[in-house]
Amino acid sequence: DRLLVDSLLGGFVEAGMQLRLVRRQKLEELINRRNALEIEFDSNISEDDTHFFATASELVGVTDQFLERTFDTGKRYKITMQHADLNEILYNCSISETRAKMVQLNKNRCTQNLKLLEQIFKLRAQIANELGYPTRSDHVLSDEMVETPETVYNFLHKVLEELNPHTKNYIELLKDFKIKCLQNGFNNKRRRIDTELNSYDLHYYHNRYLDENYHLDTR
Repeated sequence: DRLLVDSLLGGFVEAGMQLRLVRRQKLEELINRRNALEIEFDSNISEDDTHFFATASELVGVTDQFLERTFDTGKRYKITMQHADLNEILYNCSISETRAKMVQLNKNRCTQNLKLLEQIFKLRAQIANELGYPTRSDHVLSDEMVETPETVYNFLHKVLEELNPHTKNYIELLKDFKIKCLQNGFNNKRRRIDTELNSYDLHYYHNRYLDENYHLDTR
C-alpha cells in the first residue's frame, strides 16, 4: 500500500502539482516542448533512409538470407542503417572496407538530430530545476535505490577500475587474432596487414574468435 501511495504521489509531484500556478504552467510548457522534440528526434531516426549499395564481393561472410533480403537490381545489394543490416555487416562481413563504410555512414546519419539533442538536454535540465533538483541526474535518480549521481559515479568508477585490465587484455588478444587471421588468409588476401583493431573490427573478430576457439556460431 505504501508503494502504491508513493507512486501516486510521485506522479503528482512530477506533474508539478505542488507548484504555484504560474510555475506549474511553465513546467507544463517545458514538458510539452521536450516531448515534441523527443518525438521529432525518434521520427528522424525511423524515417532515415541512409544506405549504400554493395556487390557480392564486398559482402563476403554474410548469410544467404541477408543477401536475399537486400538484393536490389543489377547484381548489387542495398544496405541500410537498420539494426538488422548494421549487425549483419559488423559481425559477419569479412571485408573491412565494407564494415568501415557502414560505421562511418551510421555515425553521420540524422545530423539534424544534433541540434534537437542540445535542445532536449537543456529542457530536461530546466524541468529538473523547476521541480527543485540541481541537475537532470538528481531528478531521474531521486526515486531509484541509488538515489544520487555520486552513488552511481562511485559504483561505475569501481566497476571500470576492475574491468579495465581485463578489457585491455581482451583487446590485445583480438588484435593478435586479427593479425593471425590476415596472415593465414582467413579474411581475404591483402598486400598490407592492418595491425590495428579498429572500431569496425571489434564485433567481427570477436565473433570469429568465439567461433574458432569455442565453436560458438552466433548467427
